[in-house]
Amino acid sequence: MNVFLAPVYGKIAGVGDCAPDPLHIALLRRDDVLTDFTPSDIRRFWSKIAVGGPDDCWPWLDRLDADGYGRFRFNGANRKASRVAWAISNGRDPGAMRVLHRCDSPSCVNPAHLHLGTQGDNIREMFERKRSNRKLTEEDVRAIRLAVAAGGTKASVGRRFGITRENIHWIAVGRAWSHVKEVGY
Repeated sequence: MNVFLAPVYGKIAGVGDCAPDPLHIALLRRDDVLTDFTPSDIRRFWSKIAVGGPDDCWPWLDRLDADGYGRFRFNGANRKASRVAWAISNGRDPGAMRVLHRCDSPSCVNPAHLHLGTQGDNIREMFERKRSNRKLTEEDVRAIRLAVAAGGTKASVGRRFGITRENIHWIAVGRAWSHVKEVGY
C-alpha cells in the first residue's frame, strides 16, 4: 500500500478495488495542472487529511480559512484544499468551474464528495439544502443591497446578517434573490 491513500475516479488506492496511484497519474499527465505537483507536493497534501471510508467526510487537518475551507500552500499561493483534491483525483484543473461539496462540509476533501458546478449551482444547492445560516427576508435582501451600496464591506454586512461575504456579494450583484426588486421598481 502507498504511504498515502488517495481516491482516484471514486476508488481509494490500496483499499478495495485497486485504482491507479495519483502519484503516477500526476507523473503521466504532462498536459495539465498536475505537471506542477511534485511527488513531494502530493504526499504533503494527502498527509494533511483524516482519510476515512469512501463515503465518509475526510476533514482537512491543516489551516482553515474564515469560512471553514482547507487551505493548501502550493507554488507560493494558498489554494482551496478541495480544488487541489479534485484536481489530483481527476487528473485535471477544474479551471473556472467551482468545486462544490455534496456533503456541505467545507473542510471535507473526499473527492467522492466533490463535484464541479457554477456559482449559480452552488447558490441553488445552498437553498435546496437549507444551508444558509438563517433564512433571509426580502427586507433583509434590500437592506443588504443598501448597506453594500453605501460602502459597507461584504464581510461586515455578512456578519450583521449571519451569512458569508460571498453570499453578500451574490445578493448585492443580483445573482441571488434576483426576484427581489428595490422599493419603487
